[in-house]
Amino acid sequence: MIYTVHMKSDARPLVGDETGETLFDSLQAIPEKNANWALVFPPFWLAYHRLWFALATYGLVAVLLFSLLATQLAWGAFLLMGLPGLYLLFEGNQLRREKLKANGFELVDVVYAPNEEFALERFLENWKPTVENSNPASTRPLFQQDTPSFGMFPQGEI
Repeated sequence: MIYTVHMKSDARPLVGDETGETLFDSLQAIPEKNANWALVFPPFWLAYHRLWFALATYGLVAVLLFSLLATQLAWGAFLLMGLPGLYLLFEGNQLRREKLKANGFELVDVVYAPNEEFALERFLENWKPTVENSNPASTRPLFQQDTPSFGMFPQGEI
């Protein structure tokens, strides 16, 4: 399974720390898959991941749809009741990533691992902090280049 690893942007790891214990609290791994539990138990899943704004929005939509069940539009409300759960199924983990970004986390790596714990361990064993770059979140993205480029092919000196 593929995980995206996010690190708090103001976290300053220790250079001599080979075990990564100081970094472990500032790391989050989010799977690149559907959030199946968000379809089964949407309000509990939202509360577990502390997505409070999404939980409030889900509650308002649920109240609106339940109130439509008492009208002549009951058949339409019944059909629409699954849409919030389907949205969370497909976009739930992206909501988690956006919340992390709003809280000061930045994407630092994409890791293939069987579960979240192994994803964080694999990231820590492959990541080597240096004195010049003690914060991987502050590095320049790979797609930025010093030479101008058009499409996929970098342009030479003009």
